[in-house]
Amino acid sequence: MRDRLPNRHSERFTPRATVIGAGKFGHAIAEIVSRQNIPTHLVTRSESRVEAIRQRLTRHSAALSVHKFGDAPLADIVFLALPSNELPEMVGRLGAYPDIADKQFALLSKGLTYPDGETPLELVSRTFGIDHAAVVTGPSLADELPHRTTHLAVASHNEDLRHYLANMLAGDSIHTHESDDSTGVEWAGIAKNVATLGFHARLAATNSRNDAGAYAAQLYSEIWEYAATLGAEPRSFIGIAGVGDLLTTSHAPTSRNVRAGQLIGKGHSTGEAEARIKQTVEAFHTVPLLARRIQSGVRIQELVDTLLSTHKQS
Repeated sequence: MRDRLPNRHSERFTPRATVIGAGKFGHAIAEIVSRQNIPTHLVTRSESRVEAIRQRLTRHSAALSVHKFGDAPLADIVFLALPSNELPEMVGRLGAYPDIADKQFALLSKGLTYPDGETPLELVSRTFGIDHAAVVTGPSLADELPHRTTHLAVASHNEDLRHYLANMLAGDSIHTHESDDSTGVEWAGIAKNVATLGFHARLAATNSRNDAGAYAAQLYSEIWEYAATLGAEPRSFIGIAGVGDLLTTSHAPTSRNVRAGQLIGKGHSTGEAEARIKQTVEAFHTVPLLARRIQSGVRIQELVDTLLSTHKQS
């Protein structure tokens, strides 16, 4: 599969990237890549948003253009910056492209997909092949990208792909860290989202940081123990993709998982929380799917019950 990647030393080589998903994080990734003078297409599925996004592009974004999905060809590298619950439909649509077998995918979601609870990596690997997939994650608050120092974990079974992506994303303020443990890096990001949601939901409900901290640690441990059965390595959960991202997110007042947990802990339903936040909260959709996969997860099931009880009260 390595021969499918462009040769960066070829005279004919012109790196290009497509970022599907024009939310804050997708937009930030597109800006990071385009600042390397790499032609980058930022793709949204909403035609009404195309012009609005174009007006927000910075003067540093000469290599960045905005398109409606289907109006621009896919580049060799495709970043999928969509909520995990939206990925199955998009992957199905991408499968119809005639040259899709030549594309490589960088996955930015941190959740599970409907209906069977596959991770984004599992879904894309099953559809296009594991050597076509990489995970990009880490402490990367969209509000701080691309201007403040940020560390990104880039993980793939395909050594050439992860090295290629790491070089594409690295810059003055962006530090990239390569890993061959794509399973562990992805599950660490999922655990981070769930633990952050759980911590702030429990804190809002009990006003006890001691209790909330213990609860979040137990959630994180249950997911780690399950991920280990899939081959995940401890270094991914204790590294920047896990503990690093967990500390960053749980202390960020603008984090959707922090705000969602606070609202849930105060008795608001998941629907009310997402309406107030005006963003998809991946953890809301992930937790019930996670409970199906990790049936021995006592704390995970408690979090499911919390989400269900607030939903019934609304």
